[in-house]
Amino acid sequence: MPTGFVIRAALLLIFASAVCLGEYLLRGRTRRLRAYGLIVGAGCVGGLYGFCNDLVSGAISPHYFLLFKGVPLDAPLWARAAQVGGPAGISTGCVLGAIAAYVAHRRTPAMPLRAMLRGAWMPVALGILFSILFPLLFRSFDPLNLSRLTKHGLSPMMLPSVLTTWWEHLGVYTGSGLGFVIYLTYSRPRQVRTEESRTMEKTNPVA
Repeated sequence: MPTGFVIRAALLLIFASAVCLGEYLLRGRTRRLRAYGLIVGAGCVGGLYGFCNDLVSGAISPHYFLLFKGVPLDAPLWARAAQVGGPAGISTGCVLGAIAAYVAHRRTPAMPLRAMLRGAWMPVALGILFSILFPLLFRSFDPLNLSRLTKHGLSPMMLPSVLTTWWEHLGVYTGSGLGFVIYLTYSRPRQVRTEESRTMEKTNPVA
């Protein structure tokens, strides 16, 4: 994993910890801990997911990473996955975690962490599902005309594996994005019903 990325991640964790500690010392409690916990947790899951995904896709087509990400083939597969998939997954996970924490706070400022995590499996599950379906359904299609790379040193025998890996990555992005949108709306109807029930209790108190 790139040293610069590790340093930035460590500084971010130190900053978040300092903010939570300062709020706790001043107010006796902190409301940001749940949000920061969600962000860090999403980053860890995203990093592990990105690493594992690149282990699989790198085994399918090592040349995909050489052509599209500039990662040399002389490095071990796990090192290539850690260099590319790990940081990309951590960054994406932290961004999605921050969005989820913001949406949860806007809906219910005191929403517990357990409620925030409800349905959090959807982006991962749909990402895995689509990463399997896309290559199976579309690997014979070449929308980016990747076959032109055969003129620049790519063997025609390697083209199918490069196309499979490209569709696998597109499936991950599509499935994870769709799963995240579903996750954001997962608790919305339940929250609306809760607010409506509270309103009815206030207007029709039990004697």
